[in-house]
Amino acid sequence: MKNSLKVFNILYKNRLNIRILNGFLQFFLYSIFLILTAIFLNTNIYFSKLGSKVTFYAFLRNGISKEEIAKIKNTIQNWPEVNAIKLIKPDEGLKILKKSLGKESDILATLETNPLPATLEINIKSDFTEKIYLEQIGEKLKRISSIEWFDTTEKYIGNVVAIKDLLYKIFVIGVSLIFIVILLSLRMMAQIMLNKYNDNIMLLKMLGASRKFIITPFVVEGFLESFICALIAVLTTNYVFFILKYELERLDVSFQLLPLSFYAIFIVFTSIIGGLSNIPSRKKI
Repeated sequence: MKNSLKVFNILYKNRLNIRILNGFLQFFLYSIFLILTAIFLNTNIYFSKLGSKVTFYAFLRNGISKEEIAKIKNTIQNWPEVNAIKLIKPDEGLKILKKSLGKESDILATLETNPLPATLEINIKSDFTEKIYLEQIGEKLKRISSIEWFDTTEKYIGNVVAIKDLLYKIFVIGVSLIFIVILLSLRMMAQIMLNKYNDNIMLLKMLGASRKFIITPFVVEGFLESFICALIAVLTTNYVFFILKYELERLDVSFQLLPLSFYAIFIVFTSIIGGLSNIPSRKKI
């Protein structure tokens, strides 16, 4: 292998320009891939949390006493499905009612005063957000005579799931296209190298060099080139992600960094692909 690399460096001179161009292209594509992955990870986490949060709003009847409200709160709080419960003001309850009624909320504009009594906001544990559990909670609320009517955010969860599925499809399509572009670019640059030094390759074949002797340096150089480009892309994008995470956390917005194991797999995988893409077809060598 050492002899093969020595011959390679002697015969294939002036290849630095091609390698630099290929390196910049790989760095650009790898960076886009990592940025897309980070965006998908964080949006997926956000919509997963959003989709796992279901809240019931129970509107109590007029004239209910504070003691009875406290009793109802204690009863509901002891349900295994309930995470937290709180009493909200009538004005806030009216806003929730308007949102729930949608287009039919225009009728509330005719009211001179807020007719709503106290309203209970009941947050459900994420383990109990499936439809069967929500129906059971609804049945329990119906059995409480002091509750005039209730609504739930469950109907909005379907939209959240639809958006999450759409983002997943966009991510898969985007990553697939980038992966195809990476493979095509690597093969294209390999072909440029082979065409440029075709006479040198023919000379080695005439001198009796084996196919393995000729292609080994191409594979090694392709592997190292992809390894370095992937490593630089990881370091660069991760530095940007750290700054972004710091700035967002100052605004109380969480940002999840990609795990180190993902970076390790990414670097190894792209390096292998970079090496294999430099293997010419048997028609060439």
